[in-house]
This record gives sequence, structure tokens and C-alpha cells, in this order.
Amino acid sequence: MTNLRLEELTVGPDLRNDDWSSYPDEDVYFLVDIYVGSRSVNGSHRFDFTVATREALRKRGLLAEANAHGYFIFDHHFDLEAIHRYVETCIRESDTGEWQSSIDNLRKHFRWEFEGLVNTGPWEDDEDA
Repeated sequence: MTNLRLEELTVGPDLRNDDWSSYPDEDVYFLVDIYVGSRSVNGSHRFDFTVATREALRKRGLLAEANAHGYFIFDHHFDLEAIHRYVETCIRESDTGEWQSSIDNLRKHFRWEFEGLVNTGPWEDDEDA
């Protein structure tokens, strides 16, 4: 059984303040890296996604692109805790109990470090690994 888990979530140094928050009319655009592992296998895979307001996407000409996976667009006041909740929800809903199908589900939300590669390495659901 896979049992995905969040190993780490990192944001830029200017956002590490627990009091940080933002509103949808602000120009907010930053990258979040997450490391997702399995309870049955050591190690983790890196995913990333962009947190942005529609205003920031509009200014950058990225509104159409943002409809693809890899963006967390917010239309309300939010803070870092909201980002954590979003990630934990996506991980929980993506866990099928099998690594490859769980990865496929995670890729619907996040960009994967191995995007486009055929073999992802020794990530079989092998209890003896």
C-alpha cells in the first residue's frame, strides 16, 4: 500500500513568515516545492506548483496557461496554512494505494520532477525494497 505523505513543503524566504497572507487583488506569484514520499519506500519525489492571484496571471499574460495543472489560483484571502491544506488534500485524494497511479493523480495538480521521462526509477510498491 502506498500511503503517500508530504515530506517537505518549501516556499521562498520572503514567505516563511507565519503571519504572511494575501488578498486576490494583489500581484502574488510564487513557486512552491513539495516532496512527496510513501510510507512503504524511503525517499521522495519533488513536485512544484505556482501560487498566484488572477491579477498576477493577467499581468504576466498567463491566464490561459494557468488552467493547466501546476497552478493554485486563489480568489479569496489566504495564507500559508491554506497552501498546506491544499497540498495535503491533493495528496490524500491522489493516493490510490499504488505508486504509479498515485503519481499520475498527483500530476493532475502539480508539476513532477520527472515529467516526460519514461522510467521513474525504483519506486515499485515492493515491501522488500
